[in-house]
Amino acid sequence: LLADSDPRRAARTVELNLIAPMTASLAAHRALAAAGGSITMIGSVSGTRPSPGTAAYGAAKAGLENLARTMAVEWAPRVRVNTLILGMVRTELSHLHYGDERGIAAVGRTVPLGRL
Repeated sequence: LLADSDPRRAARTVELNLIAPMTASLAAHRALAAAGGSITMIGSVSGTRPSPGTAAYGAAKAGLENLARTMAVEWAPRVRVNTLILGMVRTELSHLHYGDERGIAAVGRTVPLGRL
C-alpha cells in the first residue's frame, strides 16, 4: 500500500513508466516527424481505476495516457501517437493482486471476455 511504500521505489516506478517513455519520445521526435512515424505507448487499466498496492504505477500510467494525448495533438499530423491498453491480463503474478484461482476467476467474470 502507498503508506507503506518506499518513496524512492515509488519515484523509480514513475520514472520507468512515465519519464522514460517521454524521454525516449522526445529523443526520437525529430526523426519520427521527418519520416512520418508513430509512437505507441503501453498503457494500463491501472491508469483509469484505483487498485490497492499500485498507486505509483497507476499514477504513472494515468500520466502516460495524458502525455500521449497531448503529444498526439501537438505532434499531429507528422507523428501519430496512440496508447494501447490491453485490459486485465493474467500473468505469473496475478495471484498477488487477485488471490487464488477462485479470486482470479471472480475478477475475470467482471470483464466482457469473462476471463483475464
